[in-house]
This record gives sequence, structure tokens and C-alpha cells, in this order.
Amino acid sequence: DNTSHPVNHTWSINFDEENVPYFVSFFVYKMDSDTLVDLSANSGDLISYGPTYLEHIDGAIWFATLFHTVAKYENDEWTLYPPLSEDSWSPPSPGSITNIVQTEDGSMWANTTQQGIYKLEDDLWIQQNNTLSESMNGKMDWYYQDSEMRFWGIDQIHVARLQGAEITAGDIGVKSIRSNEVRGIHETPEDGLMVLSGQHWLDQFQDGNWAPLSSPMDTVASWSSILDLDYDVEGNLWLATSKGLLKYDGLDWEWTTIFNSDFPFIA
Repeated sequence: DNTSHPVNHTWSINFDEENVPYFVSFFVYKMDSDTLVDLSANSGDLISYGPTYLEHIDGAIWFATLFHTVAKYENDEWTLYPPLSEDSWSPPSPGSITNIVQTEDGSMWANTTQQGIYKLEDDLWIQQNNTLSESMNGKMDWYYQDSEMRFWGIDQIHVARLQGAEITAGDIGVKSIRSNEVRGIHETPEDGLMVLSGQHWLDQFQDGNWAPLSSPMDTVASWSSILDLDYDVEGNLWLATSKGLLKYDGLDWEWTTIFNSDFPFIA
């Protein structure tokens, strides 16, 4: 019974093109109208006990957890890419997979903590030479392509952007390295970037400048964390946190049970 797990942890949130929300709270779920659908089918390969990557890309759901299998959900079926398998990764043992990116040509790329960037070719993730990754000594907390086809690499407070053949580098701010491991990056409705780092930090890049965004998570217990972020089609910012789901409409923050009052993982 998946609902027997603790009720407050929401590891990840993502909206598809039709504004349907997907969640990870130990298992993978989809909200279908007023019905909570478990997509995990109680598979041991799809359980998350910590920060999780979840993204709806080109009709498929991509899922990855720290030290766990990367998986794709498409046409009601899961495809698994075990990290120690030579049939899935070349070389195998890529370490943690932080996120997956689809580039404009439809290629799928994975950023890893141990082996840099991989590209999916014929169901095999193959390690790649990557200019942006090399400029950051092969280590990036997050790899991202924005709508202007610029690539962003972030390692703690350090940021590099690749546009064409030119790399621009700088820092988000002056936070301590310990508190600034990047856990997510997302383009904002205003064509900026929102970066999630450390336990509570949100920083927005807009018009060439970085500025912090305060949230209610700034004042909760130190062990509480923001774990993921996404925007819905109305431009609202959603945070998946260790205390449930948090919504920001640009003016006010709201802890919400908007999807289903019986949803077991919203504080």
C-alpha cells in the first residue's frame, strides 16, 4: 500500500503540456482529474527515498534518483537503464544522474556526477566530450538548455553558459559551498531562469542579473528542504518540498491541497 509512507515528502513535481501534474513521493504518481494514479506498479526500481529527477519530455516521463536506475515511462510501459549495466551505460557506473535534457534535434542527454555528460544512442547512454562540461572540470550539478538554445552548466555557485562557441562564466552569489548544491533549474515565464540550490535557496536570473527569491521555506526547520520546482501553464511556480507542495503566483505563497483533499503526500 503506497499510501502507508510518510505523508509530507514530495520529492519532485512536473507538469506536462496539458497542465497535468506528476509527483514523486516515494513512488511516481499522476493526477488524472480527481484520481491519483500510481505509475510505479510497486516496482523496486522506481522507489525514491531522496532528491529525484522527474520530467515530461516529448510525450514520455523521465525519472531518475540518486544511485538508482534511470527510467522512461511511455505508452504505459517503463524502460529501465540500470547504472551498472554495460548494456545501458558506456562506461557504466556514471554515479548520480542529476537531470536529463532533450536538445532541439531530439537527442537525449544525461548529466552525471561521476562521468560528465552522456548521450542516448540506440538505447545506450554513451559518454560524450562536452565543451561546457570541460570548462567546469567535468563536474556540473545541473545541465540545462533554454528556449534560446543556450546551454547552462551550474556547479555550486559557479555558472557557465554556452551560446554558439562562446562560454560566459560567473557566480550566482556568495553563499557557502555547503549550502549551494544545485538541485534544479527552470526557465521562468518571463524568459529568465530560476535556480534551486542547497536546502532553501531560490535565485532568479533576469535581465542579466541574479536576485534571490524568498519563500516560506526560508524560516522552517533546518532539516526541511526544497527538492524540485516547476511552472504550470498559468505561470505559477510550484515547489516540491519535504513539507509538501508550495505554490507561488508571483505575489503570495500558498501551501495547497488543490488537486485532491485526499492526496496523501501534501502537508
